[in-house]
Amino acid sequence: MRGFPGLVLSQLAVLRVAFPAGAQTVPNGGGWAHAGAAPGSARSQPGARAEAAPAGYPVSGIDVSSHDHSVFPLDWAAVAASGVNFAYVKAAEGNFYTNPYFATDYQAAKNAGLYAGAYVFARPDLGDPVGQANYFLDASLWTPDSQTLIPFVDIEWPYSADGGAVRVRTFQRAFSVH
Repeated sequence: MRGFPGLVLSQLAVLRVAFPAGAQTVPNGGGWAHAGAAPGSARSQPGARAEAAPAGYPVSGIDVSSHDHSVFPLDWAAVAASGVNFAYVKAAEGNFYTNPYFATDYQAAKNAGLYAGAYVFARPDLGDPVGQANYFLDASLWTPDSQTLIPFVDIEWPYSADGGAVRVRTFQRAFSVH
Protein backbone atom coordinates (compact mmCIF):
# COMPACT_ATOMS: atom_id res chain seq x y z
CA MET A 1 0.00 0.00 0.00
CA ARG A 2 1.27 3.45 -0.89
CA GLY A 3 0.41 6.61 0.95
CA PHE A 4 1.48 9.87 2.46
CA PRO A 5 3.44 9.87 5.74
CA GLY A 6 0.92 10.69 8.45
CA LEU A 7 -2.14 10.55 6.20
CA VAL A 8 -4.55 7.75 5.51
CA LEU A 9 -5.72 7.96 1.90
CA SER A 10 -9.27 7.19 2.91
CA GLN A 11 -9.22 10.72 4.37
CA LEU A 12 -8.92 12.28 0.92
CA ALA A 13 -11.26 15.17 0.36
CA VAL A 14 -13.88 14.35 -2.25
CA LEU A 15 -15.92 16.97 -4.08
CA ARG A 16 -19.37 16.15 -5.34
CA VAL A 17 -20.29 18.49 -8.15
CA ALA A 18 -23.82 19.45 -9.14
CA PHE A 19 -24.07 20.63 -12.71
CA PRO A 20 -25.85 23.97 -13.12
CA ALA A 21 -29.01 24.23 -15.19
CA GLY A 22 -28.03 24.70 -18.81
CA ALA A 23 -24.60 23.12 -18.37
CA GLN A 24 -23.40 20.99 -21.21
CA THR A 25 -22.42 17.38 -20.68
CA VAL A 26 -19.12 16.46 -22.26
CA PRO A 27 -19.29 12.81 -23.35
CA ASN A 28 -15.90 12.67 -25.08
CA GLY A 29 -14.14 15.67 -23.60
CA GLY A 30 -13.52 17.24 -20.27
CA GLY A 31 -10.44 17.33 -18.15
CA TRP A 32 -10.10 21.09 -18.35
CA ALA A 33 -11.27 23.95 -16.23
CA HIS A 34 -14.92 24.84 -16.73
CA ALA A 35 -15.77 21.64 -18.62
CA GLY A 36 -19.53 21.56 -18.89
CA ALA A 37 -19.99 25.29 -18.22
CA ALA A 38 -22.69 26.90 -20.27
CA PRO A 39 -21.14 29.01 -23.05
CA GLY A 40 -20.90 32.64 -21.99
CA SER A 41 -21.39 31.86 -18.29
CA ALA A 42 -19.14 33.61 -15.78
CA ARG A 43 -17.34 30.31 -15.21
CA SER A 44 -16.25 30.16 -18.85
CA GLN A 45 -14.95 33.71 -19.25
CA PRO A 46 -11.27 34.76 -19.10
CA GLY A 47 -10.41 36.52 -15.87
CA ALA A 48 -13.39 35.04 -14.01
CA ARG A 49 -13.05 35.70 -10.30
CA ALA A 50 -14.01 33.52 -7.38
CA GLU A 51 -17.42 34.30 -6.00
CA ALA A 52 -17.65 35.66 -2.47
CA ALA A 53 -18.00 33.02 0.22
CA PRO A 54 -21.60 32.44 1.30
CA ALA A 55 -22.70 34.04 4.56
CA GLY A 56 -21.44 32.07 7.52
CA TYR A 57 -18.44 30.67 5.65
CA PRO A 58 -15.48 32.90 6.47
CA VAL A 59 -12.87 30.79 4.66
CA SER A 60 -12.51 31.05 0.92
CA GLY A 61 -10.34 29.21 -1.57
CA ILE A 62 -9.71 28.57 -5.23
CA ASP A 63 -8.62 25.74 -7.46
CA VAL A 64 -6.31 26.17 -10.43
CA SER A 65 -5.16 24.01 -13.31
CA SER A 66 -2.88 24.42 -16.31
CA HIS A 67 -5.85 25.73 -18.28
CA ASP A 68 -5.95 28.83 -16.08
CA HIS A 69 -2.52 29.83 -17.40
CA SER A 70 -3.92 30.05 -20.93
CA VAL A 71 -6.88 32.19 -19.83
CA PHE A 72 -5.37 34.73 -17.43
CA PRO A 73 -2.13 35.31 -15.52
CA LEU A 74 -1.94 33.98 -11.98
CA ASP A 75 -0.73 36.55 -9.47
CA TRP A 76 -0.49 34.65 -6.21
CA ALA A 77 0.21 37.76 -4.10
CA ALA A 78 -2.99 39.35 -5.48
CA VAL A 79 -4.92 36.12 -4.83
CA ALA A 80 -3.80 36.16 -1.17
CA ALA A 81 -4.54 39.89 -0.86
CA SER A 82 -8.09 39.30 -2.17
CA GLY A 83 -8.94 37.35 0.96
CA VAL A 84 -8.47 33.84 -0.40
CA ASN A 85 -7.16 31.52 2.34
CA PHE A 86 -6.31 28.37 0.41
CA ALA A 87 -5.65 27.00 -3.05
CA TYR A 88 -5.93 23.53 -4.52
CA VAL A 89 -3.70 23.02 -7.55
CA LYS A 90 -4.37 20.29 -10.10
CA ALA A 91 -1.47 17.86 -9.98
CA ALA A 92 -2.71 15.14 -12.32
CA GLU A 93 -5.56 13.72 -14.35
CA GLY A 94 -6.26 10.03 -14.60
CA ASN A 95 -3.02 8.13 -15.03
CA PHE A 96 -1.77 9.99 -18.08
CA TYR A 97 -1.44 13.74 -17.40
CA THR A 98 0.71 15.79 -15.03
CA ASN A 99 0.08 19.53 -14.80
CA PRO A 100 3.30 21.22 -16.01
CA TYR A 101 2.53 24.24 -13.76
CA PHE A 102 1.76 22.22 -10.65
CA ALA A 103 5.07 22.51 -8.75
CA THR A 104 5.39 26.23 -9.50
CA ASP A 105 1.79 27.10 -8.61
CA TYR A 106 1.81 24.89 -5.51
CA GLN A 107 4.94 26.57 -4.13
CA ALA A 108 3.87 30.06 -5.22
CA ALA A 109 0.57 29.66 -3.35
CA LYS A 110 2.46 28.68 -0.20
CA ASN A 111 4.96 31.52 -0.69
CA ALA A 112 1.99 33.92 -0.81
CA GLY A 113 0.90 32.64 2.60
CA LEU A 114 -1.94 30.40 1.42
CA TYR A 115 -2.65 26.88 2.55
CA ALA A 116 -2.11 24.68 -0.50
CA GLY A 117 -3.14 21.23 -1.58
CA ALA A 118 -2.90 18.98 -4.61
CA TYR A 119 -5.90 17.59 -6.45
CA VAL A 120 -6.42 14.97 -9.10
CA PHE A 121 -9.09 15.07 -11.77
CA ALA A 122 -10.07 11.42 -11.40
CA ARG A 123 -11.51 9.65 -14.44
CA PRO A 124 -13.83 6.75 -13.56
CA ASP A 125 -14.52 6.36 -17.27
CA LEU A 126 -10.93 5.16 -17.75
CA GLY A 127 -11.06 2.56 -14.95
CA ASP A 128 -7.90 1.60 -13.04
CA PRO A 129 -8.59 3.53 -9.80
CA VAL A 130 -5.48 2.06 -8.15
CA GLY A 131 -3.26 3.14 -11.06
CA GLN A 132 -4.81 6.61 -10.99
CA ALA A 133 -4.28 6.87 -7.22
CA ASN A 134 -0.62 5.86 -7.59
CA TYR A 135 -0.11 8.33 -10.41
CA PHE A 136 -1.55 11.10 -8.24
CA LEU A 137 0.56 10.11 -5.23
CA ASP A 138 3.69 10.34 -7.36
CA ALA A 139 2.75 13.81 -8.66
CA SER A 140 1.34 15.40 -5.49
CA LEU A 141 4.46 16.75 -3.69
CA TRP A 142 2.90 15.86 -0.33
CA THR A 143 4.63 17.53 2.62
CA PRO A 144 3.39 16.90 6.17
CA ASP A 145 3.58 20.52 7.31
CA SER A 146 1.20 23.13 8.68
CA GLN A 147 0.60 24.74 5.26
CA THR A 148 -0.27 21.63 3.23
CA LEU A 149 -3.91 20.59 2.82
CA ILE A 150 -5.06 17.00 2.48
CA PRO A 151 -5.10 15.66 -1.09
CA PHE A 152 -8.32 16.22 -3.00
CA VAL A 153 -10.12 14.02 -5.50
CA ASP A 154 -12.19 15.89 -8.09
CA ILE A 155 -14.78 13.75 -9.90
CA GLU A 156 -16.90 15.79 -12.30
CA TRP A 157 -17.70 13.53 -15.20
CA PRO A 158 -21.43 13.22 -16.05
CA TYR A 159 -21.85 9.46 -15.53
CA SER A 160 -25.62 9.23 -15.78
CA ALA A 161 -25.53 7.17 -19.00
CA ASP A 162 -23.00 4.56 -17.94
CA GLY A 163 -23.71 3.30 -14.43
CA GLY A 164 -24.04 6.66 -12.74
CA ALA A 165 -23.57 6.95 -9.02
CA VAL A 166 -22.80 3.25 -8.46
CA ARG A 167 -19.88 3.38 -10.87
CA VAL A 168 -18.50 6.54 -9.29
CA ARG A 169 -18.86 5.14 -5.73
CA THR A 170 -17.12 1.90 -6.71
CA PHE A 171 -14.28 3.85 -8.33
CA GLN A 172 -14.04 6.23 -5.36
CA ARG A 173 -13.81 3.38 -2.82
CA ALA A 174 -11.06 1.61 -4.76
CA PHE A 175 -9.15 4.88 -5.27
CA SER A 176 -9.46 5.95 -1.61
CA VAL A 177 -8.50 2.73 0.15
CA HIS A 178 -5.43 2.28 -1.96
